[in-house]
Amino acid sequence: MLYGTGAVRLNDKTGKAERVGGIKYTIKDGIVYDARQLLADVARMVEKQKTARGITRLPGVAFTPGRP
Repeated sequence: MLYGTGAVRLNDKTGKAERVGGIKYTIKDGIVYDARQLLADVARMVEKQKTARGITRLPGVAFTPGRP
């Protein structure tokens, strides 16, 4: 799967859902990027904008600063 966050799969041994895999690196214009770091950077940017705009919660969704 080509998701930076990985995919949720059922562990046959434990019967529980687990997040597995995910892209480690991506290449754009010949430059190699750490995909997980990019995801973390975007999460920080979104949190910064929410804080700057005074957004404390989205309709129907609890907003906890520091949590993606």
